[in-house]
Amino acid sequence: MCDTSCNAHRNEETSAFTANYVEGSGKPLIFSRVELNVGNDYNTSTGVFTCRVPGIYYFMVSLEKQRDATHDYVVAIMLIKGTNTLYSHVWVNDAGYHMLGVSGTFHMKRGDTASISSSPASYFRYDGGAFTGFLIRPDYV
Repeated sequence: MCDTSCNAHRNEETSAFTANYVEGSGKPLIFSRVELNVGNDYNTSTGVFTCRVPGIYYFMVSLEKQRDATHDYVVAIMLIKGTNTLYSHVWVNDAGYHMLGVSGTFHMKRGDTASISSSPASYFRYDGGAFTGFLIRPDYV
């Protein structure tokens, strides 16, 4: 264990973000209200996280939907490195609000991306969702 005089951990790069408030219906979804963006690796204009510090990351998304006459389901897709990696859905059978979440841990290289896609995107509660991610452990050189 290092004490406070150890510089190895003090200078270690890190990355973490949490964004909420889903805007629009594009792919990827854009979570425009940033609560935390250490390293500025999450882009609020595109909705895409771009890896700057290679290592092991944890990502999580939650979405909220209310039943309507047209769509009675919601799907969340986590795209890692441009590939549909994790998928979750919920069928909405009553008039209330319903939450959907998906999370995973991934190895990311510099330049790899993470984003969220969904269907039907235009039926989310805009204030009822969040996308978060953080570096668990950087790769060692």
